[in-house]
Amino acid sequence: MILLYSTGLYSQEDSTIRNALMDSSAYDVVVSAIMPQGFMVNGDSLYEDISSASSAQMWGYKFDSWEWTQRQSSALGGLVYNSLVPVTESEMDGTYNFLTLDQALPKSHTASAPLSRLYYRSGQGGGQLFGIQSLAPVDSSQQLYIDYARINTLGIYRNEGSDGHELNVSLISDRGADGNDRFTASYFTRNTGQNGGLSSPDYFESNISTLRSNFSVNDPTGQFSEEKISLEFARDLSDKMSVTFNVNSNRWMTSNSRSVNEYFWDSTGVIPMLQERLLSYDDTVGLFSLSSTFVMDDLMVSGWNFGSFVSFGFDRYYSDVGSWDSYRSDSVHVGDVFNSSNSLFLRGSVQLSKKISQSSRLLGDYHFNALGYNAGAIDGKSKIIVSMPLSQLAISWDIVYQSKMYRWEDSYGYAYDFRNINKAYVKNQLAIDWQHGDIWRTEVAVRGIRYSGMRYLTGFSELGLYDGFYGRIQAGVTSDRQGWNLVAQGYSASKTGVGGFSIPFWGGRLGSFYTTSIGDKFQLRSGFDISMEDAFYTPDYLGGLPLWSLQQESISGSYPWANVFFEARIDGFVGAVRIVNALEGLFPYTYYAYGTVPRMDRSVQLSAKWTLFN
Repeated sequence: MILLYSTGLYSQEDSTIRNALMDSSAYDVVVSAIMPQGFMVNGDSLYEDISSASSAQMWGYKFDSWEWTQRQSSALGGLVYNSLVPVTESEMDGTYNFLTLDQALPKSHTASAPLSRLYYRSGQGGGQLFGIQSLAPVDSSQQLYIDYARINTLGIYRNEGSDGHELNVSLISDRGADGNDRFTASYFTRNTGQNGGLSSPDYFESNISTLRSNFSVNDPTGQFSEEKISLEFARDLSDKMSVTFNVNSNRWMTSNSRSVNEYFWDSTGVIPMLQERLLSYDDTVGLFSLSSTFVMDDLMVSGWNFGSFVSFGFDRYYSDVGSWDSYRSDSVHVGDVFNSSNSLFLRGSVQLSKKISQSSRLLGDYHFNALGYNAGAIDGKSKIIVSMPLSQLAISWDIVYQSKMYRWEDSYGYAYDFRNINKAYVKNQLAIDWQHGDIWRTEVAVRGIRYSGMRYLTGFSELGLYDGFYGRIQAGVTSDRQGWNLVAQGYSASKTGVGGFSIPFWGGRLGSFYTTSIGDKFQLRSGFDISMEDAFYTPDYLGGLPLWSLQQESISGSYPWANVFFEARIDGFVGAVRIVNALEGLFPYTYYAYGTVPRMDRSVQLSAKWTLFN
């Protein structure tokens, strides 16, 4: 298993791998001493090192050594913005996630004894995430995996909080020589919005002689929600073939409240009149699909290793028009609105790999839509990896062609119509990644992306197109060893054209931390890091529509963002505390979100994980 490789990600943190834990997602295989979000356990014990990667997971970042470039619009679980990934794109089937998912369902899991993990993380400024993971053999032939998380936090930007649930369940049944059956169920729901979805009304009332009352309520709230439900049954037909049956439901929802003004004229014999009233509105779009997928893996042809799948099914894309929606109709004029569309689809994928020489290999991952939504769309990734002693060079090319970029381009209603864009969306990306070293690791990354026909919203009802080039170079030196360590990273980016998205043009991070351990039972990691970027962006959304509004306004100014952290592991318990924005008060606040609200005050954040074995 140590020789397994990933088509898109690798996570070797040190030259020593104590125990191998594997997490398989759709196209990635990770072998690491660090336990990503979902896991496979062999044997009766689970050992987890404290490292840079595990530290990022403790604080809710995705597995990335550049986690300091990731932003959320709330303390935990809100809309996500990454300085290094400024464009949020939809998948080939038109689904997308603007709210971060904290969990990942592993493709495989096994243990010879039950184990459970409790985990907790407090939010910056308030709130918390609490969860439990459980892995247990039901009997000698069945393995059960359960992962549940509950999040409820306050917000830090525009007081946007988040509230939601995540649940993953997987049951694998070993049928011996006939292979395995696998049943999985996933549920994700999360809300985020101004005031955490709560209202903050301003009341005004006056007693003028000619008026009994002049009553005004200003209740501007906005909330964005996402929901995802997935059921899957998979059966191995052989060691190289399997078939799956899927039921998926995705929903994106918004709700807003507008001002309410009521004027009552003081006149005897006259019923008080409602002069003006602007009602709240909400909107929901959803995608429901039924599908079956045939998968073939590990086919050898003339030295090439092939894998493929073909998926056939039914899609229903819909919008609710039964609720009061000021952007689809009003009380006087009823306009033409989008209701639903149904279609069959046929999608496929081919993965390939070939060992070119003793030190290099070629990888390919190609997806296509043959029928249904975005028919004719392709997404092709090609990569060549050259391995040298203590070094690795990867060169990849990714091309995306889609007639549409987002599902909601089919939507139209009272104040908007997005069906007037006929230009295809094309993205050409060239990436070069070089890494050298083991305990001391040097990394250089170069990205060049050419966009054509990229959709972005300029307002509630205006859809624009962006054509231009985005380029970035990154460099860093990091160490991860016993004793003192150094982290130094920086990037520079540029962008041509007008509109589309905004980016910081430079950013950097400097940090140092100390690690030590006593046997296998105790580990300690403590240090600090300071990061700075020339501009600060937080995610935004249009409260009237369940759509993404790409950030365009420059919220500029540099501010040294500092964190001080302490992490310790005692056997199966890991506890951590960090001070966020530790330098507040020492430097003037020139680092603003939305022009008026500071990124956040200094606060203390807690995180803990406790693994129990039965």
